[in-house]
Amino acid sequence: MNLKIDLADFGKIGAGFNQSLSVTNTSGETSEKALTWEVNTEVIVRPWHKAKASLCVYESNAMYDFEVKTTVSLPEGHLPVAIRRNTDDKIVWVLWITNITAIFDEDFMEVNIKVVEEHLIDVNRIREDIELLSYGVCKMVSWKNQFVRVESDELPDMPEHVRQASDDGNGMAK
Repeated sequence: MNLKIDLADFGKIGAGFNQSLSVTNTSGETSEKALTWEVNTEVIVRPWHKAKASLCVYESNAMYDFEVKTTVSLPEGHLPVAIRRNTDDKIVWVLWITNITAIFDEDFMEVNIKVVEEHLIDVNRIREDIELLSYGVCKMVSWKNQFVRVESDELPDMPEHVRQASDDGNGMAK
Protein backbone atom coordinates (compact mmCIF):
# COMPACT_ATOMS: atom_id res chain seq x y z
CA MET A 1 0.00 0.00 0.00
CA ASN A 2 1.33 3.41 -0.89
CA LEU A 3 -0.29 6.60 0.24
CA LYS A 4 0.26 10.16 -0.91
CA ILE A 5 -1.84 13.11 0.18
CA ASP A 6 -1.52 16.44 -1.64
CA LEU A 7 -2.67 19.40 0.43
CA ALA A 8 -2.31 21.95 -2.38
CA ASP A 9 -0.99 25.14 -0.72
CA PHE A 10 -0.22 23.49 2.60
CA GLY A 11 2.08 20.64 1.63
CA LYS A 12 2.22 16.94 0.87
CA ILE A 13 2.23 13.84 3.01
CA GLY A 14 3.23 10.32 1.97
CA ALA A 15 3.48 6.91 3.56
CA GLY A 16 3.55 3.27 2.53
CA PHE A 17 4.33 -0.29 3.43
CA ASN A 18 4.86 -3.59 1.71
CA GLN A 19 4.04 -6.84 3.45
CA SER A 20 4.10 -10.50 2.55
CA LEU A 21 3.41 -13.59 4.60
CA SER A 22 4.67 -17.12 4.29
CA VAL A 23 3.11 -20.00 6.18
CA THR A 24 5.50 -22.63 7.49
CA ASN A 25 3.43 -24.49 10.09
CA THR A 26 0.95 -26.88 8.47
CA SER A 27 -1.11 -27.43 11.62
CA GLY A 28 -1.78 -23.74 12.17
CA GLU A 29 -0.05 -20.41 12.23
CA THR A 30 -0.89 -16.92 13.37
CA SER A 31 0.81 -13.81 12.10
CA GLU A 32 0.43 -10.35 13.54
CA LYS A 33 2.15 -7.22 12.28
CA ALA A 34 2.14 -3.72 13.75
CA LEU A 35 2.57 -0.81 11.39
CA THR A 36 4.15 2.36 12.73
CA TRP A 37 2.62 5.40 11.08
CA GLU A 38 4.80 8.45 10.65
CA VAL A 39 3.72 11.77 9.21
CA ASN A 40 6.33 14.03 7.68
CA THR A 41 4.83 17.02 5.92
CA GLU A 42 5.40 20.73 5.44
CA VAL A 43 2.74 23.22 6.48
CA ILE A 44 3.25 26.86 5.45
CA VAL A 45 1.95 29.29 8.04
CA ARG A 46 1.37 32.93 7.13
CA PRO A 47 3.03 35.61 9.26
CA TRP A 48 1.15 36.42 12.47
CA HIS A 49 -0.92 33.26 12.22
CA LYS A 50 -0.91 29.94 14.03
CA ALA A 51 -1.82 26.60 12.45
CA LYS A 52 -2.79 23.18 13.72
CA ALA A 53 -2.51 20.13 11.43
CA SER A 54 -4.21 16.84 12.33
CA LEU A 55 -3.95 13.52 10.50
CA CYS A 56 -7.44 12.02 10.33
CA VAL A 57 -7.90 8.34 9.55
CA TYR A 58 -11.01 6.17 9.34
CA GLU A 59 -10.43 2.71 10.77
CA SER A 60 -12.08 -0.24 9.08
CA ASN A 61 -12.20 -3.74 10.62
CA ALA A 62 -12.62 -6.81 8.43
CA MET A 63 -12.70 -10.57 8.90
CA TYR A 64 -12.54 -13.03 5.99
CA ASP A 65 -12.57 -16.81 5.76
CA PHE A 66 -10.16 -18.17 3.15
CA GLU A 67 -9.31 -21.49 1.56
CA VAL A 68 -6.23 -22.29 -0.50
CA LYS A 69 -6.19 -25.35 -2.76
CA THR A 70 -2.79 -26.59 -3.89
CA THR A 71 -2.59 -29.40 -6.45
CA VAL A 72 0.43 -31.68 -6.13
CA SER A 73 1.37 -34.31 -8.68
CA LEU A 74 4.30 -36.33 -9.92
CA PRO A 75 4.30 -35.59 -13.65
CA GLU A 76 7.40 -37.75 -14.17
CA GLY A 77 5.82 -40.57 -12.16
CA HIS A 78 8.39 -40.47 -9.36
CA LEU A 79 9.99 -38.12 -6.83
CA PRO A 80 13.53 -38.51 -5.53
CA VAL A 81 13.97 -38.00 -1.79
CA ALA A 82 17.59 -37.71 -0.70
CA ILE A 83 18.60 -38.81 2.79
CA ARG A 84 21.68 -36.86 3.94
CA ARG A 85 24.12 -37.41 6.77
CA ASN A 86 24.03 -34.55 9.32
CA THR A 87 27.78 -34.43 9.87
CA ASP A 88 28.87 -33.72 6.29
CA ASP A 89 25.58 -33.34 4.35
CA LYS A 90 26.57 -36.25 2.08
CA ILE A 91 23.72 -38.16 0.39
CA VAL A 92 23.66 -41.65 1.85
CA TRP A 93 20.46 -42.97 0.30
CA VAL A 94 17.92 -41.96 -2.34
CA LEU A 95 14.34 -43.10 -2.03
CA TRP A 96 12.05 -42.88 -5.06
CA ILE A 97 8.43 -42.08 -4.26
CA THR A 98 5.98 -43.18 -6.93
CA ASN A 99 2.74 -42.48 -5.08
CA ILE A 100 2.42 -38.94 -3.70
CA THR A 101 -0.26 -39.94 -1.18
CA ALA A 102 2.24 -42.28 0.51
CA ILE A 103 4.19 -39.39 2.01
CA PHE A 104 1.24 -38.06 4.04
CA ASP A 105 -0.02 -39.32 7.39
CA GLU A 106 -3.42 -41.09 7.22
CA ASP A 107 -5.08 -38.72 9.71
CA PHE A 108 -3.77 -35.73 7.76
CA MET A 109 -5.01 -37.29 4.51
CA GLU A 110 -8.57 -37.67 5.83
CA VAL A 111 -8.89 -34.00 6.75
CA ASN A 112 -6.68 -32.02 4.38
CA ILE A 113 -6.11 -33.98 1.18
CA LYS A 114 -8.28 -35.42 -1.53
CA VAL A 115 -7.38 -37.24 -4.73
CA VAL A 116 -8.49 -35.07 -7.62
CA GLU A 117 -7.26 -37.04 -10.60
CA GLU A 118 -5.84 -40.45 -11.44
CA HIS A 119 -3.65 -41.13 -14.47
CA LEU A 120 -2.73 -44.55 -15.81
CA ILE A 121 1.05 -44.55 -16.20
CA ASP A 122 1.32 -48.13 -17.35
CA VAL A 123 -0.53 -51.36 -16.73
CA ASN A 124 0.91 -51.70 -13.21
CA ARG A 125 0.93 -48.10 -11.97
CA ILE A 126 -1.55 -45.27 -11.47
CA ARG A 127 -0.44 -41.71 -10.73
CA GLU A 128 -2.66 -39.78 -8.34
CA ASP A 129 -2.81 -35.98 -8.32
CA ILE A 130 -3.79 -34.69 -4.91
CA GLU A 131 -5.17 -31.43 -3.63
CA LEU A 132 -3.94 -29.97 -0.34
CA LEU A 133 -6.50 -27.83 1.47
CA SER A 134 -5.43 -24.96 3.69
CA TYR A 135 -8.00 -22.73 5.29
CA GLY A 136 -8.23 -20.07 7.94
CA VAL A 137 -9.49 -16.69 9.00
CA CYS A 138 -7.90 -13.36 8.12
CA LYS A 139 -8.65 -10.59 10.60
CA MET A 140 -7.38 -7.14 9.79
CA VAL A 141 -7.66 -3.48 10.58
CA SER A 142 -7.10 -1.04 7.75
CA TRP A 143 -7.20 2.68 7.33
CA LYS A 144 -9.04 4.49 4.59
CA ASN A 145 -9.94 8.05 3.61
CA GLN A 146 -6.83 9.47 5.24
CA PHE A 147 -6.63 13.25 5.19
CA VAL A 148 -4.91 16.10 6.98
CA ARG A 149 -7.07 18.79 8.54
CA VAL A 150 -5.32 22.18 8.82
CA GLU A 151 -6.81 24.94 10.94
CA SER A 152 -5.32 28.44 10.80
CA ASP A 153 -6.09 31.47 12.99
CA GLU A 154 -4.70 34.95 13.39
CA LEU A 155 -2.62 35.62 16.46
CA PRO A 156 -4.46 37.99 18.84
CA ASP A 157 -1.66 40.59 18.88
CA MET A 158 -1.43 40.92 15.06
CA PRO A 159 -0.55 44.53 14.09
CA GLU A 160 -3.29 46.39 12.22
CA HIS A 161 -1.16 47.03 9.10
CA VAL A 162 -0.55 43.23 8.77
CA ARG A 163 -4.28 42.57 9.19
CA GLN A 164 -5.08 45.10 6.40
CA ALA A 165 -2.49 43.53 4.09
CA SER A 166 -4.01 40.13 4.85
CA ASP A 167 -7.43 41.45 3.88
CA ASP A 168 -5.92 42.54 0.52
CA GLY A 169 -5.33 38.85 -0.18
CA ASN A 170 -1.55 38.60 -0.23
CA GLY A 171 -1.09 37.91 3.49
CA MET A 172 2.14 39.85 3.62
CA ALA A 173 2.83 43.11 5.41
CA LYS A 174 3.43 46.20 3.25
